Order: sequence, then C-alpha cells, then structure tokens
Amino acid sequence: MLQLFELLEDKELFIHLKSQNGVYTPQAHIAEMIALLGPPPQKFIDQERHWRDVPWERSFPSPGGTLCDTAREYYGGPFFDSKGMSKFQTPTGGP
Repeated sequence: MLQLFELLEDKELFIHLKSQNGVYTPQAHIAEMIALLGPPPQKFIDQERHWRDVPWERSFPSPGGTLCDTAREYYGGPFFDSKGMSKFQTPTGGP
C-alpha cells in the first residue's frame, strides 16, 4: 500500500527514516508513523511487548554486524514505555 501511494503521488510518505549520519533507524520510522497516524492501538503495543524477547530459531546480523537472537536485539527496542507511549521524538520534536 505504501509503495502504491508513493508511486501514485510521486513522493515519499515517510521521509525522516534515517539518523543524522544517514543510516536507517526503526526508532525514526516509528516516530514518523506516530506523527502521521497517531499513537498505535494497545493491541499493537501488547504484541510488541510479547514478541520483543522471544528467541529466533537462528541469529541474524544487525545492520551494524552484531548477531541478534531477538527482535529487541535487532531493532533496538523496546519502543514503548510502560504506559504505551513512544520513547522517541517525532521529526517535529514532539512524542
């Protein structure tokens, strides 16, 4: 769906997906999605909490080259605090 939007509109929906040194970061991606769509539903937050430490069948290298065994290790979570609020700033500076 996102690719279809970008193709039809000839622009990117999420443009602040990289850190200051130009590397993609899930934290920036989540912050931009929240800025555009609002806070995620509680069900999404509950699923993130459940799956963040479930071990994978095999290790995968992170973009930095570290072998990771869980989503938390790979993506650098958790992404939400105990109240379900994003732990990252949006591109405009707000939560």
